[in-house]
Amino acid sequence: MPSSSLNTSPVTARQSWCIWLGVFLVLASLYAFTAQRGCSWGDHGEFQWRVVKGEYIGSEGLCTSHPLYIFLGRLWLAVCPLPDAAWSLNVFSGLGVALVMANLSLILLQLTRDVTISILTVLMLAVSHTPWWLATLAEVHPWSVVGLTLELLLLLRLIACPRWTTAGVLMLVNGLGINIHNFALLPLPVYGSFLLWYGFRRIFAWRQVALACLGWVLGAAPLLAIVASHALQQHSLVAAVKDALVGPWGPQVFGWRLGRLTLLTNAVLVGMNFLGVLLPLALVGVWGLRRLRAELAVALGAITALHVLFVVRYNIADLYTFMLPTLVMTAVCAAHGAALLAQRSPGLRRAVLGGLAFSILLLPSACRSLPRLLQRVSAPYALTADFRYPCRDELTYFIQPWKHHERSAVVFAREAFRTAAPDGLIVADGVTTLSPLLALQATQPGLDRVEVRLFDKADPGMVNLLTQHAARRVFVVRPMLIKYISPQAEITPAGVLHQVRLKQPVPQAG
Repeated sequence: MPSSSLNTSPVTARQSWCIWLGVFLVLASLYAFTAQRGCSWGDHGEFQWRVVKGEYIGSEGLCTSHPLYIFLGRLWLAVCPLPDAAWSLNVFSGLGVALVMANLSLILLQLTRDVTISILTVLMLAVSHTPWWLATLAEVHPWSVVGLTLELLLLLRLIACPRWTTAGVLMLVNGLGINIHNFALLPLPVYGSFLLWYGFRRIFAWRQVALACLGWVLGAAPLLAIVASHALQQHSLVAAVKDALVGPWGPQVFGWRLGRLTLLTNAVLVGMNFLGVLLPLALVGVWGLRRLRAELAVALGAITALHVLFVVRYNIADLYTFMLPTLVMTAVCAAHGAALLAQRSPGLRRAVLGGLAFSILLLPSACRSLPRLLQRVSAPYALTADFRYPCRDELTYFIQPWKHHERSAVVFAREAFRTAAPDGLIVADGVTTLSPLLALQATQPGLDRVEVRLFDKADPGMVNLLTQHAARRVFVVRPMLIKYISPQAEITPAGVLHQVRLKQPVPQAG
């Protein structure tokens, strides 16, 4: 069984770093090859646009700011030789997931001291749906979880050899993580508890505990400065802090009831990560945490529980994209469980290794074949033209994580600008359709004459949209939008868009 001590290991430091480098290079190459070429739908396209434009403050509240991700993305664009900025940012996500998996290999080597199990577990997670999906599109989660894996490595070192400098670096990394995503807040109570524990046991002097906490403040300083600036503007620190923590998603963040939409849209996508032996091995690993050193068992158990508890009741349509931290912690438990089982007998070890190898083959195969199977089953329930996104095969888009062949957003955006040229107005019905238009406009010059606007049905001024632009061609992306603009408007298909005209003049309001 794995020893409770972390100070000795059959794997040398040189071997560990060779494994780290090998995992990183192999997966970075895989993800770069399968990254989506060009602009993307939804949040992914919005991240492309924000990085290119240098938009550090999120449009939907401070909680969507992610300033460190925007900075790193702009830095990457300055050094990456790819000619298309949107494609380059998709590759940047793959670089992040490759770093996550490389760091995870070091964590598992320290935890299990079994090279084969560690590598197979990492590869099983690397080809799972959510990690591979996030590795091919511009997204903030990969770089947030890079921070989590660095924190876990520092936590292992801290438990093995408590030093306040290690604790200070751990808190600094977590503070920096807040500037990427609020997910960094989830394990923070665990780190804080360790600091207090070491302080009360006089392992650290209280001034050293304070210095370690100061490391967190220094790391979080960019976001704290943004919050302070907004607090001064709004004359309310409470409102600014609330905006930074949850923004408009307070009910989802603190809710305890999953909605029907969340269950239906995420059951398949989340479940595809667990088609192999990840979950049963993780359950064995959780049961076997007591075999580890007490501090390590408590830390890993608490961090895993916090992430699992968050996602299982987070009521949001794209829940599957928030699964990466939970999957990483699940893989840590799964590797521990696999090591425990493998040490019981040679036969059981062969079964565990066979299960891991089979999972590595099964997961991509399922992603490849499942869209065709579901197409037959769901054909009677296909979306109407009002709700379909132009040029996009919904099942293939969501189920297959590799995106090198997926060009629907690029095709849509190019055709939309070609239809609306030279100076039309395109009204998008949401972030999903707005983002590829903005991303293409930001990354390819010459498209600025066409105006792109997000429709807001709560804005009374939008009722007079067509009258205000009577001399201009106005287009909507999906027909469902027309009922909000004017009951006296008519719609005509125009390529991937729909042109809107007034049947008769509508008097201006007021």
